Amino acid sequence: MPSSSRPDRRSQGFTLVEVTVAMAVLVIVLVLSGTLLVSMRSFAQKQQAFAEPRQTARRAIDYLAYYARGASDMNFVQQTNPAPNALMVWYQNATGNTSGPPVQTCWDDVTNASIALPGTDVLTVAEPTVGSGPISIVKWPSIAAANFDVSNYSQGCPDDTQNLIDFQRVMGCDPSCIGTGKCPSAPFLIVDSTGNWQFYTITNFMTSQCSNITNSPPNIFPQIVISPSNGTNPPGGFHTVTCNNDLNPCHIMAGVQFVTFRVAPDATTGIPRLEELNIGGLFNPTVQTTGANDPFTPLLDNVEDLQVAYIYKDGTIWNSSQQVLSSALPASTYLNNVPTQGTADTYDAQNVVGLRISVVARSARPIPTFLGGPGGKVPAVTPPENSAAVYAAGYYHYRLTATVMIQNRVLGN
Repeated sequence: MPSSSRPDRRSQGFTLVEVTVAMAVLVIVLVLSGTLLVSMRSFAQKQQAFAEPRQTARRAIDYLAYYARGASDMNFVQQTNPAPNALMVWYQNATGNTSGPPVQTCWDDVTNASIALPGTDVLTVAEPTVGSGPISIVKWPSIAAANFDVSNYSQGCPDDTQNLIDFQRVMGCDPSCIGTGKCPSAPFLIVDSTGNWQFYTITNFMTSQCSNITNSPPNIFPQIVISPSNGTNPPGGFHTVTCNNDLNPCHIMAGVQFVTFRVAPDATTGIPRLEELNIGGLFNPTVQTTGANDPFTPLLDNVEDLQVAYIYKDGTIWNSSQQVLSSALPASTYLNNVPTQGTADTYDAQNVVGLRISVVARSARPIPTFLGGPGGKVPAVTPPENSAAVYAAGYYHYRLTATVMIQNRVLGN
């Protein structure tokens, strides 16, 4: 047969066996690739879910530790037995010599959901601001005085209006009302020459008199008259201050802000978050609550727990599963399981030298079942400091703890 009549194999295509083998190999490659991709995606999701709570917890601890470490008493007269406003636990409002009911600003295992997430703690500390320091008082007749005079403040002089505005800023007035007379200040400490102290709030700024400046003794400095005053004092009672002339002066410890931290759910999403209250005043749980009118500023989402243990001079640790306060101390002495304040008790807030702060954070999203989510095996986290908080199921959680010493208190002092 002539060669031209032979069939050309190049035009015959693949055989059925060849196609079948090729398809089988392709399917195997696709299955293996798909399995690898799913495995890599699952691993990435799992790693992200593990990393999220760790990152959130570290941010929360760093922020809280910064404020706790910087907390200060601002009582420059009596450092060995300082005023306890570095850690504000209780306070009382008073007009004249009449005291109101005690108000709690630190909480252990909150039970009222309008205050914070049940089972979590609330912490309030005093933080000096830029320009903080003592301002001398020329006249302080009594706690019931309608007004008193402040000397040694001339930042805005010779303009009386500007001087009064500058003084309002130093005293922690709300920026929205600075420049008006009735612009309540933040609570501040008044310290006499012996170290006794009282807390007050200025409710009315009247006048500044820069014209009182002289260059000869007795060096009368600008005068700012303030009226009236509300005492803000610990439930232990008034610590009588004595200052009636230039030889026996008192000082306003100006430039101190009180900051409150808590964990509360977002009013819209319900996501638990770390929040901060810093409005120039003290936390009032009967007014500043959770919900749509929450005055707190959100800091970090997905923080489910905040716990605080108080470290005392004698080494005792309050709110710890490892150590309990003396059984000789009746439970009624420490209302709502927080330290006393303004008393001579060993476990008063003024004897706290450090804080052990713990947070528990969670992943941003629930974990799928195949990664250990609902119905799976999500690792449990041990609650810190006997916490009563309930952690959401199906999330990865991470617990972190830091011990912070308060800057102007010395262990064993």
